[in-house]
Amino acid sequence: MAKSLVRLIVLVTSLAFASWTWAGVHGFYPGLSGMIGYSESVVVASIVTGANHDTRSGWTVQRVKLLSVLKGDLREQDEMYVELSLTLLVPPATDFPVNERYILFISSDFDFPGHKRYFIVNNHGSAFRIPRRADLSGLKPQDVRGNVVMLVNATLSDAKSRGQPLPECIHRYLSDEPDTRDQQLWNCGRQRAK
Repeated sequence: MAKSLVRLIVLVTSLAFASWTWAGVHGFYPGLSGMIGYSESVVVASIVTGANHDTRSGWTVQRVKLLSVLKGDLREQDEMYVELSLTLLVPPATDFPVNERYILFISSDFDFPGHKRYFIVNNHGSAFRIPRRADLSGLKPQDVRGNVVMLVNATLSDAKSRGQPLPECIHRYLSDEPDTRDQQLWNCGRQRAK
């Protein structure tokens, strides 16, 4: 009887942990302030190279050029490789095309001694497309949230000017409300695709 109870407790705990882990892996959105806080750096980057899909879990490695550093110690104009995931991209797309610009919420770790690996944080919305017409000269130092809001609004304005209004759920991206249902922004892509 005691062994069965222990097994049941272990099973329930494992399932609870697995569902929490799944939310982190598959798009849990912690709110904009959470995204900024979880990120080591927040940058505006231009994609320099095409995708290399030879990575684990469907991630792709692409070279990017930093156009603006909104948070962190990275330097503008530097180029680096970043692991990207389409499942975390807002608005959804089929790739990260060369020469397109994105806000990237990134972190790093040291997989191999002396080699730093950069990746977008594991939350939905950690990569956001910025239109080419968006003026980066208006970005203000030390105002990460204000800069992100300005760039997201530029994306909304650009889509509207081209007659392609984005769904209302994109506005929720600017919210500080965490998406505890793991569906708010995730469903945004499905609505847009219909």
